[in-house]
Amino acid sequence: MSNFVRSGSVAAVVVVAAVGALTGCSAQAASSTVEYRVTTSAEQLGAVRYHTVQPGAGAVDFADTVRKQSWSKTVDGGRSPSVTVTAPLRGEVTCEIRDADGKVLVREQGKDGATAKCAAGERLPS
Repeated sequence: MSNFVRSGSVAAVVVVAAVGALTGCSAQAASSTVEYRVTTSAEQLGAVRYHTVQPGAGAVDFADTVRKQSWSKTVDGGRSPSVTVTAPLRGEVTCEIRDADGKVLVREQGKDGATAKCAAGERLPS
C-alpha cells in the first residue's frame, strides 16, 4: 500500500509540474508584432528589404521600393525580424525595429553608400 501511495504522490507532483510549465510557457509568449521604420536624408529611400522566420512557413523575405523619405510597416515579425536599407552616396539612412509596445529593439545608421541592417534576433520560443 505504501508503494501505491508513494507512486501516486510522484505522479501528482509530475502532473502539477507539467501544468505549471505549460502555463509558464503561455504566459511568456509575447506578441510577435513588430514595426519596421526606415528614414533617409535623401529624396527617397529606394529598396528596403525585410525578413522574418515564420512558424510553418520558414524564412520569408520581402522587398519594397520606397519613393519617399520614410517608410514603416507593422507585421508579424515571427522569429529573427530584420530590415536592411542602403544609404545614398551622399546622405544617411536609419533603420529600427520596434516591438508591439513601441520599444525600440534595435536601431542602426548607414552613411554615404553604407548599408544599415537592423536585426532583432530570436523573438519567439521555437
